[in-house]
Amino acid sequence: MKARFEGMRPGEPMIVDEHGRRISITLRLVPETPEEVAELKKFCRMTDAFTFIIDEEYRENSAHIAPVYAERSFSVVQRPSYPEAVG
Repeated sequence: MKARFEGMRPGEPMIVDEHGRRISITLRLVPETPEEVAELKKFCRMTDAFTFIIDEEYRENSAHIAPVYAERSFSVVQRPSYPEAVG
């Protein structure tokens, strides 16, 4: 199974706010064998950690073993550009 991050590198699609700041990164788990597809589907049903998705575009590409993946978005922590005075 491969893990792919989306939204971390320049040029990748990312979720942004109204000011263009990145607010979310997506982690996508891509199974490579039928056994991994079954495990991932079961895991997604047992937990709410990832969403199991069937990608119709993969069905047309014979290079992919399984046209499915699981993904979850994580919030990006926005650090202030200036230190706040504490005290």
